[in-house]
Amino acid sequence: MQGMTGPELARITAARGDKVTVLGGKSATAFLPWFAINTQRDGVKDERVRRALNLAIDRRGSAKAMEMITPMHQVGGLVRPGSTFARSDEELAKLPGFGTDIEAARKEARRLLAAAGQPNLKLVLVNNRAFSPFGVLVADMLRQVGVTVDHQALDTPQVAARRVSGDYDLIFDSPAEYVDDPSVQLAYFEPFSTNRGNLARVGDPAFVDKYQAQLRELDPKKRLQKVRDLEAYLLEKSYVIPLYWQVRKRAVDSLLHGLEHDAPSNYVNLDLSGLWLEPARK
Repeated sequence: MQGMTGPELARITAARGDKVTVLGGKSATAFLPWFAINTQRDGVKDERVRRALNLAIDRRGSAKAMEMITPMHQVGGLVRPGSTFARSDEELAKLPGFGTDIEAARKEARRLLAAAGQPNLKLVLVNNRAFSPFGVLVADMLRQVGVTVDHQALDTPQVAARRVSGDYDLIFDSPAEYVDDPSVQLAYFEPFSTNRGNLARVGDPAFVDKYQAQLRELDPKKRLQKVRDLEAYLLEKSYVIPLYWQVRKRAVDSLLHGLEHDAPSNYVNLDLSGLWLEPARK
């Protein structure tokens, strides 16, 4: 289960009181929805255009609103917030799209679009219908820098077909990884020629060099720096528009015990053999 929103938890706890226990919510889990930018499409081939799209997104300002409707609402970079490789909030604010002055960011976005000859850019955004709020959010924020978005919210089979065909400028994706390590999480950007899961459809030799360098590094401090350099490089190139990390809160019956509170991924600790039920109180 992805997790529950604040209103959902409030409704359940109000109805059941101490008969339920709220678990999780203290850290993000490895589930980061984003919109991949199809680098093979004319409108977004230019790095300046892609960076402008990222700069237009007010992640900090909209996080509270998103918390009311989705478990995905924690601001973070391309590595999981709270993990070994994550930046502090102050460090993160220096990266494109994560600053604290959205008006300045959008001014720069409009400048970049004009410099790239795309002041009135029109884009096709393909979204999974289940995640429509993210498409609405992105379309509205891009509108504020002069970008017109055709938001197409489709069912899963249709989205899958568009992923294969490449008929999109932006497309929803949500790599949810089983291990908290950049070598797995950032393998998404391995060249499209050998990795069809790379919906940005990019093949970047500089990424490959940086990725392999952190993969081979055995010294933890040196690897941390190489991972951060790689993350900064990817955000500069803006192959994807990252949104929010998941905060996985769950309401479970108070008689259930043994369920881990804050697992780093949705795909670990799924063995139910360690769970047990307390005898019901009369």
